[in-house]
Amino acid sequence: MTRTARENDRFCARALALFFVLLLPFGTGTAASKAAAREFQKRVIDYLSLRNRVEGQLPQLKKDASAQEIALHRQLLGERIRAARSGARRGDIFFPAIRRQIATAIRSELRGPGSETARVTVMEGNPKVEGQAKVEVEVNRTYPHAAPVSSVPPTLLLKLPELPKDLEYRFVGHDLILHDAKASLIVDYIKDVVP
Repeated sequence: MTRTARENDRFCARALALFFVLLLPFGTGTAASKAAAREFQKRVIDYLSLRNRVEGQLPQLKKDASAQEIALHRQLLGERIRAARSGARRGDIFFPAIRRQIATAIRSELRGPGSETARVTVMEGNPKVEGQAKVEVEVNRTYPHAAPVSSVPPTLLLKLPELPKDLEYRFVGHDLILHDAKASLIVDYIKDVVP
């Protein structure tokens, strides 16, 4: 059973309304930072709309789906998203203005007195540190399901734009990725933000 276009539109409208509320604290400050926050928000919602449209074309998972069925669904979703955004490039979501704001927030959290705990947390589960599975940082690249995922300190999350469900910030080495957990996909990334 697939979702109808109307159901997808309603979902996207609800997600957009919620996302506007969640992003407000990050968009405070100068007019330029507010404009960047709004643009980031729009780009994330555009991505979610695409993902929901693609997922609506797949058979819905049953509530009692097996691990194998869930993995196949995730794989198909990732493949279809990659095809739908085959022209995606680094910076499509993390465009320069928001990239600078996010990098500044990360660096301020991970430098200076009292930042040791946050620096240690960023390295926990970091696949480049753990070395268990190779993760290639590239837009539209599959994030290996077996690879560890880094932790993001709660104090840092409070300084970053809040993300809708299934999209998350993760660190791979010194890079920050926007990870679509539902599709095991790297949506975008910022290079060398961990000092």
